[in-house]
Amino acid sequence: MPSDPNIWSVSVPAASGLAGAFLGAWLSRWNEQRKQRLEFCAQQLREFYSPVLAIRTHIRALSELRLRIEKTHSALGKPWPDTTTRVDAIEQSAHSVEAKELIEFNNEQLRTVLLPQYEKMLAIFQEKYWLAEESTRPHYQALLQYIELWKRFLTKDHSKDVIVTFDVREAELHPLYENLEAQFEKLQRMLRLADPSSPKAASTKTAPQDGL
Repeated sequence: MPSDPNIWSVSVPAASGLAGAFLGAWLSRWNEQRKQRLEFCAQQLREFYSPVLAIRTHIRALSELRLRIEKTHSALGKPWPDTTTRVDAIEQSAHSVEAKELIEFNNEQLRTVLLPQYEKMLAIFQEKYWLAEESTRPHYQALLQYIELWKRFLTKDHSKDVIVTFDVREAELHPLYENLEAQFEKLQRMLRLADPSSPKAASTKTAPQDGL
């Protein structure tokens, strides 16, 4: 039985229409997922990475200023105590009154300015943990322990020997800082690629400096 010549003229456009509808639906779904991903990236930058890095920049600026003052003090030929930790320097130091006053100022800054800044960083981490990338989350514990050890030391909850044994140094937080900066730049890059017309954001990558 000869085939109906009209079958192809009907089936081919129908198939093309179905394929077009499927492709259109797939593209629409892909665009929506992409939009949601970019919106989430922007939220990560706005609510987690940018605020935490801003605090880090504040701490670093104060720390670098402190180091400049100490180096200037030494360059002028004035003695500076060589101690294990900055907090117990006053008790160990037999140096000049001026050096003691500088140390007292640094210790007070540690208690009233620097540690509260670290605690703000931790508070953002706690509240916005769900916005942190998977590679950032493991660093939460190091930040928490770093703050807790300094708080215990400053409130005399532990003997100096115990704290010295722990050797509490900000170098333990450098992996966190490096991760924060890497993720910040990655997210910015993703947003710039999605919108080439947007201005290129300034890079925040800098060499880590000790805060305490």
